[in-house]
Formats: sequence, structure tokens, C-alpha cells
Amino acid sequence: MYQKKINKVNWHSNIIYLFIIIGFSFLINDHFGHKGLMPLDDLQNFNSGYRILSGDFPFKDYYSISGPILDLTQALFYKLFGVSWNSLVIHSSFFNCLYALSIFFFLKNYNFSNNIALIYSLSGALLMSPTSGNPTVEHHSLILSTISLILFIIGSKRKSKPLVFLVPFVLTIAFFIKQVPTAYFIILISAIYFMQLFGKIKIKEIF
Repeated sequence: MYQKKINKVNWHSNIIYLFIIIGFSFLINDHFGHKGLMPLDDLQNFNSGYRILSGDFPFKDYYSISGPILDLTQALFYKLFGVSWNSLVIHSSFFNCLYALSIFFFLKNYNFSNNIALIYSLSGALLMSPTSGNPTVEHHSLILSTISLILFIIGSKRKSKPLVFLVPFVLTIAFFIKQVPTAYFIILISAIYFMQLFGKIKIKEIF
């Protein structure tokens, strides 16, 4: 009974930290997302989502410098929140939350305290999407590639096949957003995987 009470307290404590991370990650990016505009980069992402919403298709109906996944995702956010700059920033803020949460869960998996994990998570949220404020192929590709690496490390540590099984799917999505830096993560994860396969290295020794 006492052990169950301890677990319940820890669970509620984690919930509070998660709300703090989500709130900070979303609001900090929302703040900087409305501070300026880079027409060459920002308006291309803004327009491409609208063109898909209007029935156009990447590469066939308009030119795209990278993969189509970012455009498709932005079209979904336009569908949900309307065509506006705010929808663009919400898209970026959502991915900033994913990034910060992935850092928190990764550190908790390695028994970091809630406070230390919180500091690193908030720092990551401050340094990732707010640097542009709106969705960019570089940021989204880096976020998803980092999440795939985290899934691979935790999956290997826990010997969890479902987590490891998700890695190729997340990397594929990241690759069709932008090929670099995703290609570097593919090489890194593949190298670690084959070294583990032949018993040359253990995942915990990387750190």
C-alpha cells in the first residue's frame, strides 16, 4: 500500500513537470514566432501548405526544395486552425513541445531527477524552434531525427522491439522533410546497431 502511494505521488509529480514543459515550449516559440519575418524562407513554407490545401501537389504543381512532408503537415494545421500566420506558429510550437518532451523522457529513463530533466528540457525548448519561430525543414528534420535516436537508445536499453521498430518510420518521415541532417542520424544509428549486433559495443558505453 505504501509503495503504491509513493508511485502515485511520483506520477502526479511527473504530470506537473510535463505541463510545465508543454506550456513553456509552446509559449516561448509562440512569442518569438510573431517577432519577425524572413520572406525567402518563411513565406515559402506558408504558401506551400496553402497550395496543398487548395489541391496542388508538391513537385507536380509547384517547386519544392526538399521533401513534401512539411508542406502536408502545414496543410493539416491550416485545415484545423485556418489559413493564418498563427497556424504556422502553432505548427512550429507543437513540434517544439515534442522535442522538449522527448528530452525529458530520455533523461528520466536514465534516472535523472525531475528538476535536472526539467532544466535540460526547457533549455532544449528555448534553443530549438524559437530560433526561427515557424516551421522550417531544418528544424523539423533535426527534431524527428533526434527523437528517432532517443527511441533507438531507449529501445535498445529496455530491449523493447516496438520502440526500435518505430525508428525507421520516424527517420523516413524526417528524410522526406529534409535529407540533411537525417542522413547523418541514419549513419549513426546504423553504425551503433551493427556494432551492437556483433557485440563490439554496449549502448550504455556511448555515454
